[in-house]
Amino acid sequence: MGSGEILNVKKVVLSAMIFALGGCADLGRVGMHPDVRTASFSAPKSDIENCLYSSVSRVHLSISRDDPLAGGTDRFNLLDRSDEKVAWIELSSVSRKSTAMSVYYAPHSAEIKKAVDAVITRCRAEFD
Repeated sequence: MGSGEILNVKKVVLSAMIFALGGCADLGRVGMHPDVRTASFSAPKSDIENCLYSSVSRVHLSISRDDPLAGGTDRFNLLDRSDEKVAWIELSSVSRKSTAMSVYYAPHSAEIKKAVDAVITRCRAEFD
């Protein structure tokens, strides 16, 4: 390979890396290494989704539906007042009357942890 061909290969590799990094999802304040909280509920997934929508507004956050994951897992984003993503929630049906929840949230944020705990506590009180 000549020096011109090597330069072209380097350009292609560099372009691919820039393209890949530019296409990354917006992680908001959650970041690459979020804190995780899990919970399970004795209720269908649709009931827990409804509880999420009503509970999130009480902790001064908003919620938006995200693209679902494979296997029927629903995803939601929790947004602060500036519409910045501070957490995401994954809900999956364990059975017809049981739902698992995983919440990935901004690490080292006591305010977000408190809000996540309040949402989970409220939904647990309603269904368990």
